[in-house]
Amino acid sequence: SRLFVQAAPSRSGSIGSTAEEVRSFVDVVMGRKDLSLEPATLPPADIAVIDQNIDLDDGDDSVRGLDLAQQLRQEGFEGVICILTGAHRDEVERLGQNPAVDLAFETNGDLQKIADALLDARTRLAKNRSS
Repeated sequence: SRLFVQAAPSRSGSIGSTAEEVRSFVDVVMGRKDLSLEPATLPPADIAVIDQNIDLDDGDDSVRGLDLAQQLRQEGFEGVICILTGAHRDEVERLGQNPAVDLAFETNGDLQKIADALLDARTRLAKNRSS
């Protein structure tokens, strides 16, 4: 199931079930591709939620969400980046302290708490941009 947090359904969704989708994640977030991975010219996303450990379906190694977060920041992404991990609380705290990451939560965390934190972070970001 999907949780849309005051989002436009046409621009919101879940990708990453295939290696091609994982490799296109940064382009989708930055608006260079749409959710169907077709070339696009769209505004960047407001929020990117990324699993920390992503296994690829083509036999390649896994991809770390933190690496995708850092790549997004290097490419100028100014939105909220949230990492989800199934790891222990210490790892969640370590991820949350990384400068590329705004929020980090355990994968099985309270969805309402995560949604509220994402909205709060997006609101703070919007206020900072307008001031």
